[in-house]
Amino acid sequence: MGKKNREREDSPFQKGLKRLENPLRAIKMVIDLADPLLSLDLTAKTASGVVRSVITLSIALCGAEAQFGEEIVTMLENIPIIDQCDTLDQKLDSDKRIHKALVMVHKDLIKYYITAIAILETKTGVVTEQFRQRMPPIIKDFNRHASLLEKQVDVATAVLVKNTEILLQDENIRQLLHSDKDKARSEFHSETQKIRADEACLWIINDFNIWYDMPTSQQMVILGDVGCGKTVTMTYFIDELLRRNEAQMPKPLICFHYCKDDETGKATFIYSSLILQLIDQQEDLKIAFDDWYGEIMRSCRIDPTLSSQKLGEFLARSVQDLERPLFVILDGLDECDYISRMEILTLFNDLTSRASHFKICFSSRYQREIEELLNSAMKVHVPTNIERDAIIVEHTVEANLFGLKPDTRKLVTEGLNAFAKGSAIWVRLSVDLIHRRKISAPGPLKAFIQNEISHAALPKLYAKLMAQASQSDPENERIIINALQILAVAKRPMSIAELSWAVTMADLPGEVGTIREVRHYVDEQRISDLIQPFVSGVDLRSPSGGQVRFVHQSLKELILQTAPSDWSHSRQTNKPSRIAIQQRHIKLEADLLRLCVCYLLMEEFDEVQYPYEIYAGHHTYPGGVPGDLSDSELEIKRKLEWSFGELFNYASCLWTYHFRRVEAESLPIIPKIVELTRTGSNRLANWSAKHDLFEYWDVQTYQADPLFVVAMCGPEVALQHLLQAYDIHGPEFQHQSAHALLHVLMDPANISKLRLLFSKHSPGEVSFTVRFFSRAISMWQYHGATESASNKEKLSELFDLVRGPATVALALEKQIGELLIHAASNGCLPMIEILFDEAAHNSSVRQELLPSEQAYSHLTASFQAAIRQNHVDILRHLISQEGTDNHIRFADEDGNNVIHFAAEDSNLEILELLVPYFQGIVDHVNNEGETPLCWIVRDSRLSKKRIESARLLLEVGGVDVRAGYKDHPEANMHEPLRMAARYGDAEMCRCLVEVGGADPRSVLRMEDGHPSLLDQNWWDEKESPKVLETLCSLAGIETPTQKQDQEVTTRS
Repeated sequence: MGKKNREREDSPFQKGLKRLENPLRAIKMVIDLADPLLSLDLTAKTASGVVRSVITLSIALCGAEAQFGEEIVTMLENIPIIDQCDTLDQKLDSDKRIHKALVMVHKDLIKYYITAIAILETKTGVVTEQFRQRMPPIIKDFNRHASLLEKQVDVATAVLVKNTEILLQDENIRQLLHSDKDKARSEFHSETQKIRADEACLWIINDFNIWYDMPTSQQMVILGDVGCGKTVTMTYFIDELLRRNEAQMPKPLICFHYCKDDETGKATFIYSSLILQLIDQQEDLKIAFDDWYGEIMRSCRIDPTLSSQKLGEFLARSVQDLERPLFVILDGLDECDYISRMEILTLFNDLTSRASHFKICFSSRYQREIEELLNSAMKVHVPTNIERDAIIVEHTVEANLFGLKPDTRKLVTEGLNAFAKGSAIWVRLSVDLIHRRKISAPGPLKAFIQNEISHAALPKLYAKLMAQASQSDPENERIIINALQILAVAKRPMSIAELSWAVTMADLPGEVGTIREVRHYVDEQRISDLIQPFVSGVDLRSPSGGQVRFVHQSLKELILQTAPSDWSHSRQTNKPSRIAIQQRHIKLEADLLRLCVCYLLMEEFDEVQYPYEIYAGHHTYPGGVPGDLSDSELEIKRKLEWSFGELFNYASCLWTYHFRRVEAESLPIIPKIVELTRTGSNRLANWSAKHDLFEYWDVQTYQADPLFVVAMCGPEVALQHLLQAYDIHGPEFQHQSAHALLHVLMDPANISKLRLLFSKHSPGEVSFTVRFFSRAISMWQYHGATESASNKEKLSELFDLVRGPATVALALEKQIGELLIHAASNGCLPMIEILFDEAAHNSSVRQELLPSEQAYSHLTASFQAAIRQNHVDILRHLISQEGTDNHIRFADEDGNNVIHFAAEDSNLEILELLVPYFQGIVDHVNNEGETPLCWIVRDSRLSKKRIESARLLLEVGGVDVRAGYKDHPEANMHEPLRMAARYGDAEMCRCLVEVGGADPRSVLRMEDGHPSLLDQNWWDEKESPKVLETLCSLAGIETPTQKQDQEVTTRS
C-alpha cells in the first residue's frame, strides 16, 4: 500500500499538481463557480471542457518535465481572463474587439491541446525534444493573445465602471431635482396637444417670428384673460420652436415649464425643472451640478436644491456659460405665488441683460406687477374674435362629441359659438359636461347650453381663482366678493376707480360722512390686484382706469345664481330656482342702491350747488367733456368731479335704475331717498344735473321732489310706503306735485301707482280729480286701449275710481259735462258707461249729463265730438240712453246738427246709424242755408262713399232734393243739383235726378237751340261736357254732339 502511494506521488501528474498548485487554485475557483451555469449553455460547456483538458495536459507535461513549469505557469495564469469575458455585458463589446481576441485565445488553446496530446503519445525520450520545438511558440501566442484579451477586458471594465458612476450620478441628480415630478410636465404637454386646434393658434406666428428672429427681442409675454387659451397656445409655440430648431446649427437648447398650481408655480420647482432639462441636453452640466452640490453641502451642510436662491444662481451661471442659443418657455406666470413670481422675473430680467443668446417667453393673465416688471418685453394679447371661437368650438365638439348625430353636433356648435366670447376653457368645460351627462336630444341640449352650464361646470374653476387671488385671506375674499357682486348688477361697465370707490363704500366705517374721508379709505391698487383674475385687462394708466368687464358672461351668471362664498361646494347642490335667482338679483340691486344713496348723502353734496351747464349732455359715463366748455369751465369741472369723488357719475345717473328693480328691500332706505330728493335741495340739484330723467320727461329740477322720484323710478311698494308715511304737502315735497306727476305717470304700466296716487287725494280735490281722469282718458286713446285687451282691462280698473264720491264731487263742480265731451272725443266708452251708470243712481250727476232745459248741451257737444272722431260705438251707446235724443237734436251756434257733422265726411256708417233715428232733422238748414245733403254734394273728394251717402239721405231720410228752394223753376245757387253740376260731378247729378227726382232742366239753358250749363265748372272745365251730356240725357234733350253724329250717319 505504501509502495503504491509512493509510486502515485512520484507520477508525472502528481509532480505537476505540486508545481502548479497556486495558479490551479485560482483556476479551480473560476471553474467551480461556472459549473452550475455550464449545464445551461452547450457552447460554454464545450469551451469549458477544452479549458479543463488543457489544464490536465499542462499538469501532466509539467510533472513529466520540470523545466516546462515556468512557461506552463505563465500560460495557466492567463486562463482566468477567459472567464472574465463572460461577466461583461455584450453592449460593452459593440465593436467586437473582445470577441475577436477571445476567439484567438480559444484557437491557441485548441492548438495547444492537440499538440500536447501528440507529444505525450510519443516515446518518453522524445517528449522533451518535441516540447521544446513545438510548444513554446504555441504558449507564446496564447500568452500574447491572452494579454491582448486582458487589455480589451480592462478597457470594457473601465467603461462599465464609468457608466456605472455616470448612472449613479444621473440618478442622484434626478432625485435631487425631483425628476419624478417633472415627468408630469411632458405628460401635460402631450395631453394638451390632443385638445389643441392648431388653426386657432396660428395668430401667434407673426409675433413668434419677430421674437425668434430679432436679436433685440429677448423677452416676450403673452397676455390674456383667464381661460382664453393661453396654455394651449403655448404648447403650439413650443412645438413650433422645436420644429424650427431641428434645422439650426448649432442646435439651440429648449426648456419649457407649465405652472399649473401652487406646487408647480414655486420658484424651486421651476428652477429644478429647467436645470434638469438643461442637464439632459448638456452632459457636461452633470459634473458642474455634482461639484456645485457637493461644495455647498460640504461648506453649508444645507441641501441647495431646496433653496430657490441657490438653484437660481446655478441656473443663471449655467445659462451664461452656454455657447449655444437657449429658449425658455414659461406658461402660467400668474399661477406663481407673489414671492416666486417676483424672484423669477428678477432673475430672468437680469439674465436677458447679460446673456444675449438667451430668450424667454412667458404667458400670464393680466396683472399689474407682471406687466411692470416685464416693461421692456414684447407684449402680445390673445385675440378674442368670432372666427377663433368657431374653430375652437368645432374642434372640441368634433373631438369629444363624435357620438352625437351630425345635426345635434351642429346645434351644440352653434349654441356654444353664441356664448363662447373668447373663453376656450368655457367651451371645453361645456363640452366635457355635455359628454358626461350624455345629453343628446336637441331640446334639452339647447336648454342646457343656455341655462345650466354656468352653474354646473364653472363653480370649481372660479372657486380656485378666488382662493388664489385672496390667498385664502378672509378680508381679501370679502373685497373680491363685494367687487364681483357690484359688477354683476351694475347698469353699465364701471371704471376701476368707480368700482374701487363702490367697494370702499360697501365696507365703510359708520362714522365716515364726507367724500374727503372716504378718499382716505379707497385703495384702487389693492382692489385691482385682487379682482384681476375675474376681469378683462384693466389699464390703471388710463384717465378712468378703463372699463372693468367680466372675463366671461358665465361668471356674471354664476354670481347671480350663487354667492361666491358658496362656489367651493356648489357642485353638490342643484341649480337655484328661477325665483331664488330673481330674489338674489334683487338683493344685490338693493345693496348697490343703498350704497349709491349713502354716497350721494355725503356732506359735500349738500354744501354747494354747481352750475348745471357744466354737466349738460354728459350723463351716465365719466370723463365726457363738452367741446364748447372754456378752459375755466373745464377747470371747474375737474375740481367738481374731484371733490365729488369717483363714484359721483355712476351714483347720480344710475341709482334710480337700481331703485326700480328692488321691492320690499327698498323700504328701509325710503327716509334716505326722501332726504336725497328733497325739493329745492342742493343734493337734488347736484345729482339730477347728471341724470337724464328730468330731461327725458321735460321736467325741470325745481319741479321734482320725493313723490315724483319715487313714483317715477321706484317700485309700487315704495310709493305705497311713501304715501302712508309722509304728508305729500309737507316741506320735503313740491306744491301740487301730484298734479305735475300725472303728466308723466299716465301709462298702462303704472295703473297700480296711479290708483295709489288717486287714493291719497280726497274727492273734494276736484282739480286733481278732473286732471287725473282727463289724463286717463287721453291715455286710453294714445295707448290704443281699444285694440289691446290688456290695456283695456287695466284702464277700465282705473276708470272705476270715478264712481261714487268722485263723481258727485265732479257734478257739484259742473265738471261732468267736460269729462263726457273729452271721453267721447277720445273714444273712451268705459268712462261714458260709468258716467251714465252713476247718473242712474245720482240725480246731481244725471242733471249734469241730461239738463232739464231743452237746449244745446255738453251731451250734444259730446255727440258731435264722437261723430268727428268716427267713434261709432260711442254714438250707439249715447243714442241708446234714455233722454238723450232730445239733446242730440239740437244744433250748435252755427246751426249745424249731428246730421251735418256726419255728412261733412260722408261717413256712411254713422249716417246709417243716425238717419233712421233723426229723420225729423235730416233737412235742417244751417245758418249758411245748407242742409246735410248740400254738405255731401259740396265735398270735393269724388268717391263712391259720397254717392252712397247722398242716396241714403234721399231714400231713407227722404230729404228734399232741392234743399228747400222751391220758389223758382231755375235752381238756386245752393241747390244740390246745381252745386253738383258746377263742381263737374256727373255721378252725383245722376243720383240726385234718378233717386231724388231733381229736374235736370233746372240747371240747363237753351241758346240758339243748343243746351248748356247754367254755371261754368269751378274745378275742372274738362268735366263740363260729361256733366252736360249726363243732364241732357236725363232730360231727354239732344246734345250738339248727338245731333252732329246723327247728321254724319244720315249722310253715310
